[in-house]
Amino acid sequence: MKRILLLFLTFACGVVFAQDEKEDMSKYLEGAIPLEDGKVVFSTTIDAPGLSQEQVYDVARGWLELFLKERKIDRKDPDIKIFEEKENGELAVMPLYHLVFNKTFLSVDRSFITYRMKLTASDQRLDVRIWSIRYEYYVPDKKEPEKYTAENAITDEYALDKTKTKLNQLTSKFRIKTIDMVDGMYASLTKALGTEVSKIATATAKGERMAKQFSNPVVAKTVPVVNEQPSLAELQKQLADKKAEQNNLSGDVVAIVKEPVKTTEAKPAKKTPAPEVKPMQTAPVTTGGYTVVDVKEIPFNVLKVMNESGVSVSADGEAAEASWGGMAVLFGKNVAVCYVSPSMPAYSILENADTYSLRFSFDGKTVVLQCKKMLSQSLTESGVVDASIKAHSASNIPKMFIGEIMTAKIK
Repeated sequence: MKRILLLFLTFACGVVFAQDEKEDMSKYLEGAIPLEDGKVVFSTTIDAPGLSQEQVYDVARGWLELFLKERKIDRKDPDIKIFEEKENGELAVMPLYHLVFNKTFLSVDRSFITYRMKLTASDQRLDVRIWSIRYEYYVPDKKEPEKYTAENAITDEYALDKTKTKLNQLTSKFRIKTIDMVDGMYASLTKALGTEVSKIATATAKGERMAKQFSNPVVAKTVPVVNEQPSLAELQKQLADKKAEQNNLSGDVVAIVKEPVKTTEAKPAKKTPAPEVKPMQTAPVTTGGYTVVDVKEIPFNVLKVMNESGVSVSADGEAAEASWGGMAVLFGKNVAVCYVSPSMPAYSILENADTYSLRFSFDGKTVVLQCKKMLSQSLTESGVVDASIKAHSASNIPKMFIGEIMTAKIK
């Protein structure tokens, strides 16, 4: 019995191995990982014929919420924040996700993966961009995870052998699972947009049928007009016939007396006074649910808001939280001030951007300040007089960024 079982297992393993051998791995070989200036960047454009920018944005926003919810690692973890600029059709997010390489009853071989993703909606299209991919791989019997970037794990240099025709066994699983993950997202987004296009096409066809049904010309039946009053010629004929009849009977001449025609004097129509024309009120400009306002109209204490709820910085599809800031007047201009340490993710965003947005929320309202960089200045260790601040290392002293507020929006 044991021998039969052994033979069966040997045969089964042989079949699995043969299937693996036949599996087409060409999609994972040379050129499968796209590079931009030496960095791994996946990008594509998904067509959405018939959809406006707002419709494409709404579909992408709904897809992104569902995508993040389904891939949430732990229900207790906080929701991943979506950074959005609806007026520009932009959505950005930094997900945390599990790549599962192998799973058995007793163990799971997997890695955390983080990356940045930006979705940009336009009329009839959605642009997708995924970059800054990083892995944290937990190895048994090791306290700390092994950390890799996509550039030193899944590129052709690291994931293929010297001939570029076979996958490297050490890192190939990262390459395969990453490509599958991206392809899956592309397919899911394409399906979501295609479903919406189908709905709109169905509604449009129904509307066209209804319009055609109610656009047939109505043929009015011609009804003869009955004139109950005799005409003048008929009256004269009747009188002449009556006169002839009387002459034949008595020979008397009958005088025809014409009654004076009564005329009713038309009364002048009452003049209806013209309605009073009031000056047109200019409606506030609204874009993407936000209303453009004057900076002075922001209805709450910005210093308190920035201190209690914080402020996020975004530019070029990247976003991060910042801790310190305020508003002021400099050179006669309304400005927003941010103080960011080099160790904070927001530092590189502000350092590299000429224009950027600051976003903060309070009492259910969200304010977005679109700023143009005016001045940036690193604070020096010698300039710090507060002993508690001197505790910071010299490399982590904040840098001051001042931007002119070009537009203020509130929702």
